[in-house]
Amino acid sequence: MLVSLLWLGVAGAGVARAQTAPTPLPDEMRLQYIAACFGAVDRHDDDMNQAATLCPCTLRALESVLTPSEYAALVGAARAGAPPPPPPAALPRLEQDVQGCHQSAAVAAGAPLPASVQMAGMSVPLPAGFFAPETMGPGVGVEAVRAGGGLVLVQRRRAPVEHAFRASIVILPTDGPPPVAEEDCKAFADQTPGVAQSVAVVRGASGPRCEVKKMAAEPPTRGATFAALGTSTRGWAVTCNYDVRDQASSQACSDVLEGLKY
Repeated sequence: MLVSLLWLGVAGAGVARAQTAPTPLPDEMRLQYIAACFGAVDRHDDDMNQAATLCPCTLRALESVLTPSEYAALVGAARAGAPPPPPPAALPRLEQDVQGCHQSAAVAAGAPLPASVQMAGMSVPLPAGFFAPETMGPGVGVEAVRAGGGLVLVQRRRAPVEHAFRASIVILPTDGPPPVAEEDCKAFADQTPGVAQSVAVVRGASGPRCEVKKMAAEPPTRGATFAALGTSTRGWAVTCNYDVRDQASSQACSDVLEGLKY
């Protein structure tokens, strides 16, 4: 039904001011929908790689049928727990389009992903269970990282442990050479958040890197690995966020750090 299809993204979106302008929806509404759609998929621990196809696709379907005022009315009804307003005349087409989005997303989720992802000056291995999204809504900032020449890898599904934290790996270019001398590495570690578990200069396949492992004070199940690496003229900072109980995500971090190629 239309309500169940739309509520994936509508229920979490803010109530936008009703408008009568033609579609596409205003940027604020579009961002709200994408953020809420990814948030709903995250809460249900569905495949986030599938959401990368589903959420933009369903937004396009909405925009092809609903005016901004009709969309705002649906949002208001969803947040108030009220019955939805009368459906638009193009309801059958919208339902068909959204169903097509679900089918496309299922195909995308089952398709093999590339072994590596390219970014400026670097080839990054794509570890098993991760994907490289182009967007995940304004609260995540994937677009900003990519616009700055960086890359974000996200765990498709959380580890099967209670209150698991979904892992991610963020790679950003930095100015100048990396801090791979012992004292410089310690100074780098002091600039990173969390409780330090280890600080070391690691001799990796692509050269030396400063590697810092830390844990959050709260919750203590959240861990991070910070790394600085690069050449004498160019550097990158890598941040791996993961649940310390999830060995697969910490191994994915190690695989990325060892497999980076300049």
